[in-house]
Amino acid sequence: WGGVGSRVVGVTIRHKGSRRSAHDLTVAVKMRTLTKHASFRVVEMPERVGVGHVQVTPLMREYVNDVLDSGWLSPGKWCARFEKEWAALHGRRYAVFMNSGTSALHVAVAALKEKHGWQTGDKIVIPAVTFVATANVVLQNSLKPVFVDVDPYYGMDISGPPPPDTVAVMPVHVNGQQADMEHIMAWADLHGLAVIEDSCECVGAAYRGHMSHGDISCYSTYSAHHVTTGVGGLACTDDPDIAALLRSVANHGRDGIFFDASAPTEQLVARRFRFERQGYSYRSSEFEAAVGCAQLPGLATELRRRRDIADFFAETLSDLPLVLPRTRPGADWWPMFYPVLTPRREELSIHLEEHGVETRPFLPLTCQPVYRHLVHQDDFLAAKRVNEQGLYWGCHPGMSDGDLSRIDALVHQFFRR
Repeated sequence: WGGVGSRVVGVTIRHKGSRRSAHDLTVAVKMRTLTKHASFRVVEMPERVGVGHVQVTPLMREYVNDVLDSGWLSPGKWCARFEKEWAALHGRRYAVFMNSGTSALHVAVAALKEKHGWQTGDKIVIPAVTFVATANVVLQNSLKPVFVDVDPYYGMDISGPPPPDTVAVMPVHVNGQQADMEHIMAWADLHGLAVIEDSCECVGAAYRGHMSHGDISCYSTYSAHHVTTGVGGLACTDDPDIAALLRSVANHGRDGIFFDASAPTEQLVARRFRFERQGYSYRSSEFEAAVGCAQLPGLATELRRRRDIADFFAETLSDLPLVLPRTRPGADWWPMFYPVLTPRREELSIHLEEHGVETRPFLPLTCQPVYRHLVHQDDFLAAKRVNEQGLYWGCHPGMSDGDLSRIDALVHQFFRR
Protein backbone atom coordinates (compact mmCIF):
# COMPACT_ATOMS: atom_id res chain seq x y z
CA TRP A 1 0.00 0.00 0.00
CA GLY A 2 2.97 2.32 0.30
CA GLY A 3 3.35 5.02 2.91
CA VAL A 4 0.78 7.33 4.44
CA GLY A 5 -0.75 9.54 1.78
CA SER A 6 0.47 7.48 -1.17
CA ARG A 7 -1.82 6.73 -4.07
CA VAL A 8 -2.28 3.16 -5.22
CA VAL A 9 -3.87 1.37 -8.13
CA GLY A 10 -6.63 -1.14 -7.51
CA VAL A 11 -6.76 -3.97 -10.02
CA THR A 12 -9.86 -6.15 -10.06
CA ILE A 13 -9.07 -9.54 -11.56
CA ARG A 14 -11.70 -12.00 -12.78
CA HIS A 15 -10.34 -15.43 -13.65
CA LYS A 16 -11.81 -16.71 -16.88
CA GLY A 17 -13.38 -20.11 -16.72
CA SER A 18 -13.97 -19.97 -12.96
CA ARG A 19 -17.10 -21.77 -11.75
CA ARG A 20 -17.51 -19.06 -9.08
CA SER A 21 -19.12 -16.14 -10.90
CA ALA A 22 -18.26 -13.72 -8.07
CA HIS A 23 -14.62 -14.72 -7.78
CA ASP A 24 -13.24 -11.14 -7.70
CA LEU A 25 -10.00 -10.26 -6.01
CA THR A 26 -9.10 -6.61 -5.44
CA VAL A 27 -5.40 -6.08 -4.95
CA ALA A 28 -3.11 -3.08 -4.77
CA VAL A 29 -0.13 -3.82 -6.98
CA LYS A 30 2.35 -2.32 -9.37
CA MET A 31 2.39 -4.34 -12.56
CA ARG A 32 3.48 -3.93 -16.14
CA THR A 33 1.52 -6.76 -17.75
CA LEU A 34 -1.35 -9.09 -17.01
CA THR A 35 -1.56 -12.59 -18.43
CA LYS A 36 -3.94 -13.41 -21.26
CA HIS A 37 -5.91 -15.59 -18.80
CA ALA A 38 -7.33 -12.60 -16.93
CA SER A 39 -9.60 -9.70 -17.79
CA PHE A 40 -9.24 -6.57 -15.71
CA ARG A 41 -10.25 -3.02 -15.00
CA VAL A 42 -7.98 -0.48 -13.31
CA VAL A 43 -9.44 1.90 -10.73
CA GLU A 44 -7.70 4.58 -8.70
CA MET A 45 -8.09 4.13 -4.96
CA PRO A 46 -8.41 7.14 -2.62
CA GLU A 47 -5.54 8.23 -0.42
CA ARG A 48 -5.09 6.12 2.67
CA VAL A 49 -6.26 7.72 5.92
CA GLY A 50 -3.72 6.82 8.60
CA VAL A 51 -4.12 6.85 12.36
CA GLY A 52 -1.40 9.49 12.68
CA HIS A 53 -0.13 12.63 10.99
CA VAL A 54 2.71 15.11 11.10
CA GLN A 55 2.84 18.40 9.21
CA VAL A 56 6.37 19.41 8.21
CA THR A 57 6.27 23.19 8.43
CA PRO A 58 8.77 25.88 7.42
CA LEU A 59 9.35 26.54 11.13
CA MET A 60 10.22 22.87 11.67
CA ARG A 61 12.70 22.96 8.80
CA GLU A 62 14.21 26.15 10.22
CA TYR A 63 14.69 24.64 13.67
CA VAL A 64 16.13 21.35 12.35
CA ASN A 65 18.49 23.22 10.06
CA ASP A 66 19.65 25.21 13.07
CA VAL A 67 20.62 21.92 14.72
CA LEU A 68 22.56 20.89 11.63
CA ASP A 69 24.23 24.28 11.34
CA SER A 70 25.27 24.18 15.00
CA GLY A 71 27.11 20.87 14.69
CA TRP A 72 25.75 19.88 18.13
CA LEU A 73 23.42 16.88 17.94
CA SER A 74 23.33 15.43 21.46
CA PRO A 75 21.18 17.12 24.14
CA GLY A 76 21.76 20.85 24.16
CA LYS A 77 19.84 24.10 23.79
CA TRP A 78 16.88 22.62 21.89
CA CYS A 79 16.34 19.84 24.43
CA ALA A 80 16.50 22.41 27.23
CA ARG A 81 14.01 24.65 25.43
CA PHE A 82 11.60 21.78 24.71
CA GLU A 83 11.72 20.67 28.35
CA LYS A 84 11.05 24.19 29.60
CA GLU A 85 8.12 24.80 27.23
CA TRP A 86 6.59 21.37 27.84
CA ALA A 87 6.76 21.79 31.62
CA ALA A 88 5.11 25.21 31.36
CA LEU A 89 2.36 23.83 29.11
CA HIS A 90 1.43 21.26 31.76
CA GLY A 91 1.89 23.41 34.85
CA ARG A 92 5.06 21.66 36.01
CA ARG A 93 8.38 23.02 37.25
CA TYR A 94 10.59 20.41 35.59
CA ALA A 95 10.55 18.18 32.52
CA VAL A 96 13.14 15.62 31.39
CA PHE A 97 13.14 14.76 27.67
CA MET A 98 13.88 11.12 26.78
CA ASN A 99 13.67 8.82 23.78
CA SER A 100 10.11 7.56 24.42
CA GLY A 101 7.11 7.78 26.69
CA THR A 102 7.84 4.21 27.74
CA SER A 103 11.33 5.27 28.84
CA ALA A 104 9.81 8.16 30.77
CA LEU A 105 7.49 5.77 32.61
CA HIS A 106 10.30 3.27 33.23
CA VAL A 107 12.54 5.98 34.69
CA ALA A 108 9.67 7.46 36.74
CA VAL A 109 9.04 4.12 38.46
CA ALA A 110 12.78 3.56 38.98
CA ALA A 111 13.25 7.04 40.46
CA LEU A 112 10.41 6.67 42.96
CA LYS A 113 11.51 3.14 43.83
CA GLU A 114 14.91 4.53 44.82
CA LYS A 115 13.51 7.60 46.57
CA HIS A 116 11.00 5.65 48.70
CA GLY A 117 12.92 2.40 49.11
CA TRP A 118 10.34 0.19 47.45
CA GLN A 119 11.12 -3.51 47.61
CA THR A 120 11.05 -6.19 44.93
CA GLY A 121 7.48 -7.47 44.61
CA ASP A 122 5.80 -4.31 45.87
CA LYS A 123 2.66 -3.45 43.91
CA ILE A 124 1.49 -0.65 41.63
CA VAL A 125 -2.19 -0.33 40.68
CA ILE A 126 -2.81 0.15 36.94
CA PRO A 127 -5.93 0.09 34.74
CA ALA A 128 -6.94 -2.93 32.69
CA VAL A 129 -7.24 -0.82 29.52
CA THR A 130 -3.97 0.74 28.43
CA PHE A 131 -0.98 0.14 26.18
CA VAL A 132 1.30 -2.71 27.25
CA ALA A 133 4.08 -0.31 28.27
CA THR A 134 2.17 0.65 31.43
CA ALA A 135 2.37 -2.90 32.76
CA ASN A 136 5.82 -3.58 31.32
CA VAL A 137 7.58 -0.75 33.16
CA VAL A 138 6.22 -2.02 36.47
CA LEU A 139 7.49 -5.54 35.82
CA GLN A 140 10.83 -4.28 34.49
CA ASN A 141 11.39 -2.53 37.82
CA SER A 142 10.83 -5.86 39.67
CA LEU A 143 7.43 -4.70 40.93
CA LYS A 144 3.99 -6.24 40.45
CA PRO A 145 1.08 -4.65 38.55
CA VAL A 146 -2.35 -4.87 40.16
CA PHE A 147 -5.08 -4.45 37.55
CA VAL A 148 -8.38 -2.63 38.08
CA ASP A 149 -11.29 -2.27 35.68
CA VAL A 150 -12.22 0.94 33.86
CA ASP A 151 -15.18 3.31 33.96
CA PRO A 152 -17.32 4.37 30.95
CA TYR A 153 -14.69 6.95 30.00
CA TYR A 154 -11.93 4.27 29.96
CA GLY A 155 -10.19 5.69 33.03
CA MET A 156 -9.33 3.47 36.01
CA ASP A 157 -12.22 2.69 38.37
CA ILE A 158 -10.89 2.29 41.91
CA SER A 159 -12.59 1.80 45.25
CA GLY A 160 -11.84 0.12 48.54
CA PRO A 161 -8.39 -0.40 50.05
CA PRO A 162 -5.46 -1.50 47.86
CA PRO A 163 -3.85 -4.90 48.45
CA PRO A 164 -1.00 -5.18 50.98
CA ASP A 165 2.42 -3.93 49.83
CA THR A 166 0.90 -1.49 47.32
CA VAL A 167 3.20 1.53 46.95
CA ALA A 168 1.77 3.51 44.04
CA VAL A 169 -1.07 3.98 41.59
CA MET A 170 -0.55 4.68 37.88
CA PRO A 171 -3.68 6.19 36.30
CA VAL A 172 -3.68 6.26 32.52
CA HIS A 173 -5.24 9.18 30.66
CA VAL A 174 -6.58 7.26 27.68
CA ASN A 175 -7.08 8.96 24.34
CA GLY A 176 -6.74 12.59 25.28
CA GLN A 177 -8.75 12.95 28.48
CA GLN A 178 -7.76 12.51 32.08
CA ALA A 179 -8.98 9.81 34.41
CA ASP A 180 -10.99 10.91 37.45
CA MET A 181 -7.94 12.43 39.11
CA GLU A 182 -9.88 14.19 41.85
CA HIS A 183 -11.03 10.79 43.15
CA ILE A 184 -7.75 9.02 42.41
CA MET A 185 -5.62 11.62 44.21
CA ALA A 186 -7.91 11.49 47.27
CA TRP A 187 -7.76 7.68 47.24
CA ALA A 188 -3.96 7.69 46.90
CA ASP A 189 -3.60 10.22 49.70
CA LEU A 190 -5.86 8.17 51.97
CA HIS A 191 -3.72 5.08 51.46
CA GLY A 192 -0.31 6.79 51.34
CA LEU A 193 0.48 5.94 47.71
CA ALA A 194 2.69 7.68 45.19
CA VAL A 195 1.01 8.72 41.92
CA ILE A 196 2.61 8.33 38.49
CA GLU A 197 0.42 9.62 35.69
CA ASP A 198 0.66 7.84 32.34
CA SER A 199 -0.24 10.82 30.16
CA CYS A 200 1.31 9.41 27.00
CA GLU A 201 -2.00 9.80 25.14
CA CYS A 202 -3.00 13.07 26.80
CA VAL A 203 -1.36 16.39 25.97
CA GLY A 204 -2.61 19.81 27.00
CA ALA A 205 -5.82 18.45 28.56
CA ALA A 206 -6.99 19.64 31.97
CA TYR A 207 -9.33 18.05 34.48
CA ARG A 208 -11.18 20.49 36.72
CA GLY A 209 -8.61 23.13 35.82
CA HIS A 210 -5.46 21.07 36.45
CA MET A 211 -3.15 19.74 33.72
CA SER A 212 -1.28 17.33 36.01
CA HIS A 213 -1.62 16.01 39.54
CA GLY A 214 0.75 13.25 40.65
CA ASP A 215 4.35 12.99 41.75
CA ILE A 216 5.40 12.45 38.12
CA SER A 217 3.46 12.73 34.88
CA CYS A 218 4.82 11.08 31.73
CA TYR A 219 4.14 11.95 28.09
CA SER A 220 4.90 10.52 24.66
CA THR A 221 5.81 12.30 21.44
CA TYR A 222 5.91 9.14 19.36
CA SER A 223 4.36 8.98 15.89
CA ALA A 224 0.55 9.33 15.83
CA HIS A 225 0.49 11.22 19.14
CA HIS A 226 -0.65 14.81 19.66
CA VAL A 227 2.89 16.13 19.29
CA THR A 228 5.12 13.84 17.28
CA THR A 229 8.89 14.01 17.20
CA GLY A 230 9.29 10.55 15.63
CA VAL A 231 10.45 9.14 18.94
CA GLY A 232 10.40 10.88 22.29
CA GLY A 233 8.84 11.24 25.72
CA LEU A 234 8.98 13.44 28.79
CA ALA A 235 8.73 12.93 32.55
CA CYS A 236 7.50 15.98 34.50
CA THR A 237 7.51 16.80 38.20
CA ASP A 238 7.47 19.70 40.65
CA ASP A 239 10.01 18.12 43.02
CA PRO A 240 13.64 19.13 42.33
CA ASP A 241 15.01 15.97 43.96
CA ILE A 242 12.79 13.76 41.79
CA ALA A 243 13.77 15.79 38.71
CA ALA A 244 17.45 15.18 39.48
CA LEU A 245 16.79 11.46 39.92
CA LEU A 246 14.89 11.28 36.62
CA ARG A 247 17.72 12.95 34.73
CA SER A 248 20.36 10.74 36.32
CA VAL A 249 18.52 7.45 35.73
CA ALA A 250 17.89 8.40 32.08
CA ASN A 251 21.61 9.14 31.63
CA HIS A 252 23.36 5.97 32.82
CA GLY A 253 22.98 6.99 36.50
CA ARG A 254 25.42 9.90 36.24
CA ASP A 255 26.30 12.23 39.06
CA GLY A 256 23.98 15.22 38.86
CA ILE A 257 26.88 17.63 38.53
CA PHE A 258 27.18 16.53 34.91
CA PHE A 259 23.97 18.48 34.16
CA ASP A 260 24.81 21.57 36.25
CA ALA A 261 26.14 24.32 34.00
CA SER A 262 26.93 26.48 37.03
CA ALA A 263 29.11 23.89 38.79
CA PRO A 264 32.68 24.95 39.62
CA THR A 265 35.18 23.59 37.12
CA GLU A 266 37.12 21.70 39.79
CA GLN A 267 34.05 19.80 40.94
CA LEU A 268 32.90 19.16 37.38
CA VAL A 269 36.23 17.66 36.39
CA ALA A 270 36.34 15.51 39.53
CA ARG A 271 32.79 14.15 39.29
CA ARG A 272 31.49 14.33 35.71
CA PHE A 273 32.36 10.69 35.00
CA ARG A 274 31.00 9.35 38.28
CA PHE A 275 27.91 7.11 38.28
CA GLU A 276 25.79 6.91 41.40
CA ARG A 277 23.21 4.29 40.37
CA GLN A 278 22.42 1.86 37.61
CA GLY A 279 20.77 3.84 34.86
CA TYR A 280 19.83 3.68 31.22
CA SER A 281 20.74 5.33 27.94
CA TYR A 282 17.37 6.95 27.31
CA ARG A 283 18.53 10.30 25.98
CA SER A 284 17.01 11.89 22.93
CA SER A 285 18.72 14.28 20.52
CA GLU A 286 18.49 17.90 19.44
CA PHE A 287 16.66 16.85 16.26
CA GLU A 288 13.63 15.48 18.09
CA ALA A 289 13.55 18.45 20.45
CA ALA A 290 13.69 20.95 17.57
CA VAL A 291 10.84 19.15 15.80
CA GLY A 292 8.82 19.25 19.02
CA CYS A 293 9.46 22.94 19.66
CA ALA A 294 8.22 23.75 16.16
CA GLN A 295 4.86 22.09 16.86
CA LEU A 296 4.03 23.79 20.16
CA PRO A 297 2.97 27.21 18.76
CA GLY A 298 0.19 25.61 16.71
CA LEU A 299 -0.79 22.95 19.25
CA ALA A 300 -3.97 24.63 20.51
CA THR A 301 -5.35 24.87 16.97
CA GLU A 302 -4.50 21.24 16.25
CA LEU A 303 -6.12 20.05 19.49
CA ARG A 304 -9.29 21.96 18.63
CA ARG A 305 -9.38 20.31 15.19
CA ARG A 306 -9.12 16.88 16.84
CA ARG A 307 -12.13 17.67 19.02
CA ASP A 308 -14.09 19.00 16.03
CA ILE A 309 -13.47 15.71 14.19
CA ALA A 310 -14.66 13.72 17.21
CA ASP A 311 -17.78 15.89 17.43
CA PHE A 312 -18.45 15.20 13.73
CA PHE A 313 -18.34 11.44 14.26
CA ALA A 314 -20.40 11.68 17.45
CA GLU A 315 -23.17 13.32 15.45
CA THR A 316 -23.02 11.35 12.21
CA LEU A 317 -22.56 7.88 13.74
CA SER A 318 -25.12 8.27 16.52
CA ASP A 319 -27.74 6.33 14.56
CA LEU A 320 -25.62 3.18 14.38
CA PRO A 321 -25.25 0.25 16.84
CA LEU A 322 -21.88 1.50 18.12
CA VAL A 323 -20.65 2.54 21.56
CA LEU A 324 -19.14 5.97 20.95
CA PRO A 325 -16.63 7.73 23.23
CA ARG A 326 -17.85 10.10 25.94
CA THR A 327 -16.38 13.18 27.58
CA ARG A 328 -15.86 13.05 31.33
CA PRO A 329 -17.61 15.95 33.13
CA GLY A 330 -15.05 18.61 34.01
CA ALA A 331 -12.47 17.27 31.57
CA ASP A 332 -10.95 18.59 28.37
CA TRP A 333 -10.96 16.01 25.62
CA TRP A 334 -8.42 16.28 22.82
CA PRO A 335 -8.70 12.82 21.20
CA MET A 336 -5.65 11.06 19.83
CA PHE A 337 -7.84 8.65 17.85
CA TYR A 338 -11.54 7.84 17.50
CA PRO A 339 -12.56 4.60 19.27
CA VAL A 340 -15.81 2.66 18.93
CA LEU A 341 -17.12 -0.61 20.33
CA THR A 342 -19.03 -3.12 18.24
CA PRO A 343 -19.49 -6.91 18.40
CA ARG A 344 -18.60 -6.85 14.68
CA ARG A 345 -15.18 -5.33 15.36
CA GLU A 346 -13.15 -7.60 13.07
CA GLU A 347 -15.56 -7.25 10.15
CA LEU A 348 -15.71 -3.46 10.46
CA SER A 349 -11.94 -3.19 10.72
CA ILE A 350 -11.45 -5.28 7.56
CA HIS A 351 -14.09 -3.24 5.72
CA LEU A 352 -12.37 0.05 6.57
CA GLU A 353 -8.89 -1.26 5.81
CA GLU A 354 -10.02 -2.57 2.42
CA HIS A 355 -11.25 0.93 1.61
CA GLY A 356 -8.08 2.75 2.64
CA VAL A 357 -8.80 3.61 6.29
CA GLU A 358 -6.20 2.42 8.80
CA THR A 359 -7.53 0.94 12.05
CA ARG A 360 -6.17 -0.51 15.28
CA PRO A 361 -7.58 -2.62 18.13
CA PHE A 362 -8.47 -0.37 21.07
CA LEU A 363 -5.69 -1.02 23.60
CA PRO A 364 -6.27 -4.69 24.46
CA LEU A 365 -4.18 -5.54 27.53
CA THR A 366 -5.63 -8.22 29.78
CA CYS A 367 -5.96 -10.67 26.86
CA GLN A 368 -2.31 -10.42 25.81
CA PRO A 369 -0.40 -13.73 25.78
CA VAL A 370 2.51 -12.21 27.70
CA TYR A 371 0.24 -11.54 30.72
CA ARG A 372 -1.56 -14.87 30.94
CA HIS A 373 0.31 -15.70 34.14
CA LEU A 374 -0.68 -12.36 35.71
CA VAL A 375 -4.28 -11.64 34.85
CA HIS A 376 -7.51 -13.22 33.60
CA GLN A 377 -9.58 -10.95 31.39
CA ASP A 378 -12.83 -12.44 32.71
CA ASP A 379 -12.11 -10.67 36.01
CA PHE A 380 -12.47 -7.27 34.32
CA LEU A 381 -15.70 -7.14 32.38
CA ALA A 382 -15.49 -3.59 31.07
CA ALA A 383 -11.94 -4.19 29.86
CA LYS A 384 -12.96 -7.52 28.34
CA ARG A 385 -15.59 -5.77 26.26
CA VAL A 386 -12.94 -3.32 25.03
CA ASN A 387 -10.64 -6.25 24.21
CA GLU A 388 -13.33 -7.97 22.16
CA GLN A 389 -15.19 -5.05 20.60
CA GLY A 390 -12.92 -2.01 20.51
CA LEU A 391 -11.24 -0.50 17.47
CA TYR A 392 -10.22 2.98 16.42
CA TRP A 393 -9.31 5.06 13.40
CA GLY A 394 -7.59 8.41 13.07
CA CYS A 395 -8.73 11.70 14.60
CA HIS A 396 -6.07 14.21 13.62
CA PRO A 397 -5.55 17.49 11.73
CA GLY A 398 -4.18 15.69 8.68
CA MET A 399 -7.69 14.43 7.93
CA SER A 400 -9.70 16.53 5.49
CA ASP A 401 -13.45 17.06 5.62
CA GLY A 402 -13.60 14.69 2.67
CA ASP A 403 -11.81 12.02 4.73
CA LEU A 404 -14.38 12.41 7.51
CA SER A 405 -17.29 12.09 5.11
CA ARG A 406 -15.70 9.04 3.51
CA ILE A 407 -15.24 7.27 6.85
CA ASP A 408 -18.81 8.15 7.85
CA ALA A 409 -20.11 6.75 4.55
CA LEU A 410 -18.02 3.59 4.86
CA VAL A 411 -19.22 2.85 8.39
CA HIS A 412 -22.86 3.40 7.38
CA GLN A 413 -22.32 1.25 4.31
CA PHE A 414 -20.99 -1.55 6.52
CA PHE A 415 -24.02 -1.57 8.82
CA ARG A 416 -26.48 -1.45 5.92
CA ARG A 417 -25.20 -4.58 4.27
